[in-house]
Amino acid sequence: MAAATYKPLFNRRYLFWLMWAVALVIVLLHATGRETPHTPAEISWQPQPPHWHLFIANVEQHQLQASLNLPPGWNLKGQQLRAALQVGIEDWLLQPDIEQQLTDYGWQAQLLMDSTGLRLQLALPHPPAHTQLDWLSQALPQLSDSLTPQQQQRLMAEWRLDQQQPEPRLLAEFASWLFPTPPELPAWTLIYQSDTVLPISATSAILPDLHTSPLSHSHQREERGYVNQPYQLLGWSVPLATSTDSLVTRRAAVIALQQILDGLPDTHEYRLIWNPLPPQSYLALIVSGAADQELERQLRELILDPASDRLFQEAKTRLQAQDPQVREWLELTARLQLATGNETDYTAAFQQLTTDAIRQQLLILMNPAHQLNLMLKPY
Repeated sequence: MAAATYKPLFNRRYLFWLMWAVALVIVLLHATGRETPHTPAEISWQPQPPHWHLFIANVEQHQLQASLNLPPGWNLKGQQLRAALQVGIEDWLLQPDIEQQLTDYGWQAQLLMDSTGLRLQLALPHPPAHTQLDWLSQALPQLSDSLTPQQQQRLMAEWRLDQQQPEPRLLAEFASWLFPTPPELPAWTLIYQSDTVLPISATSAILPDLHTSPLSHSHQREERGYVNQPYQLLGWSVPLATSTDSLVTRRAAVIALQQILDGLPDTHEYRLIWNPLPPQSYLALIVSGAADQELERQLRELILDPASDRLFQEAKTRLQAQDPQVREWLELTARLQLATGNETDYTAAFQQLTTDAIRQQLLILMNPAHQLNLMLKPY
């Protein structure tokens, strides 16, 4: 059998660098700087029944989303957890009573998996009644992380094959460092999307608790492998954002870091990944063709250099050219359980960005106390 052709993800011109709550938000990274039409949108927490209500003007379809924040599926434990949850929810959807109830409601279900978790999307013909939301909240399956022996064997075989490539190997080590013990099984987050405005609840204290993992401690390691060039992963375990201001500033900081990397004269191909969501926020940089102990120090010096103010200003300008009240930002509010009210005004957060705040946020993201430095070199 011919070996599968391996296509590395590294590309200086096309950078896959942010992992967001939904794949569509990636389009925000490629804004051209032109003004975008502003679509009125807001989000509010509704305690009875407990769910988030996402208002988008002129939306054509009512949609209900039940989401689970999950660790990345890079290491074996992460893949096993995701596979078990997916199988369990698929089995639940096929139960006769569940199928019948969804049919009676006219709801169409679609199960989606991305880098940040799992989403059950329900297309609705009409706004859901409170009794229907109550039914869904109670009917969603109890989560289980168990697989059959046959499923485990098949998953392990696929994972071992994947680990023969350098990037998946580095990311698997990073995931194991981020989550030395399996995180708690997450709770469901319900988000209902419609074109109806509801009052914003100020009772943020009743928001359900997030299932989060503690920050990982600094670690450095060098490994050998059957690779044709050296690789290096610099990864950071990051505290979750607690406000829209910190979330927006982190987004600008990651844009600035990309610009710093692009400006290095001897930078090899790289991949930059940021995830802002539970159970653990993280930032990872993989560099191919080099394994340099001085890379982290070099980046830190450039961040502190006053000459980098120009790059921070460019990052600020790029972000401010985008629409701050799009659905993807507001979905992050729900999945991070941020307080509702004036704090969800991303417009103000965009306008109040400063170069000093971007610099300080980069230093927080790249905290050496919570850093993994992993090198993979040829035998």
